[in-house]
Amino acid sequence: MRVPKRLPKRLADYVSRMERDGARLIAASMSRARGRAFISLTLTQPHEWISPDLITAEFSLSYDRKDKSFKEQLSSHRRSFDIFRKAVLAS
Repeated sequence: MRVPKRLPKRLADYVSRMERDGARLIAASMSRARGRAFISLTLTQPHEWISPDLITAEFSLSYDRKDKSFKEQLSSHRRSFDIFRKAVLAS
């Protein structure tokens, strides 16, 4: 399933802020369920002196029939690539 070209405003603001800080989008996926849409983005942000970060952002958009309004949830998690390197070397 394709990610829509026009993202919800809150998610679009987050992505533009991350791109201004030097992050690059490397993967995106979208899934839908009844009355909901889930968008997952993976970004990488390089640094000069330390290893780059891997950022995972998950966005949920749902429609509440009682309130007749849309609800948005955005969560992001940042990890260092060193964690993955250490895990591979340990195995």
